[in-house]
Amino acid sequence: MCCVFLVFHLRHLRHLCYLWREVDPRLQLQSQVKKNEQVVPNSLNCTSNVTANHRVGDVAKSVTVTGTVTCTEEVYDQQAAFGLVSSALMAEAAKDPGPGYVLVGNIATGLAQPPTVDGKQTVSLIIHAAGVWAYQFTDAIKSQLAKTIANQPKDKALMYLQAVAGVSTVTINISSGNTLPDAGHITITINPVPGASGTPTTTPGSATPGTTPTNAPTPTPTTGLGGS
Repeated sequence: MCCVFLVFHLRHLRHLCYLWREVDPRLQLQSQVKKNEQVVPNSLNCTSNVTANHRVGDVAKSVTVTGTVTCTEEVYDQQAAFGLVSSALMAEAAKDPGPGYVLVGNIATGLAQPPTVDGKQTVSLIIHAAGVWAYQFTDAIKSQLAKTIANQPKDKALMYLQAVAGVSTVTINISSGNTLPDAGHITITINPVPGASGTPTTTPGSATPGTTPTNAPTPTPTTGLGGS
């Protein structure tokens, strides 16, 4: 809130009104906005009051007129709000997709629409948050997968790997023939997954809360590869 007090003699009353109109309350309020705060659009509200120590018709050597302008404007901590939404999304990701999945890059946040304020000075925000989680295939898991598909026909190995949780697509390249070699000659490469684009609000590479996987995720049973 900002209050501007002006005191002039009667001969300057017209000038008072002129100066009064020239005072930009937004500039006065701007100095009170903290670095972490954002102003709610169209929330500026000003009221004015002018009083004099004499009434019209009074005889006096001098008259003092006091004018006051009181302005209010709503602000909010945008980064704190984004942080709350990001934390909520991280908590949800801990359940679905669940342990073993890691946040790729950052959570991107932004306002879905301009903030609004009601008659009780409550600011309402609709925040969009998005993130990409990918399964964390550790060296131990890749080793287990290699042992499972070792010496198997290419088509059966493809079926097995495509059924593994966290796997989107699979490509198998064999230098010779149509059967995979032993596990020691199989190299499993995980292609990087792009993260969400937008304003980052979390540290890159933050992991979803949960236990880091040490065993290969369970695939859909495939005949000839440990399935039924």
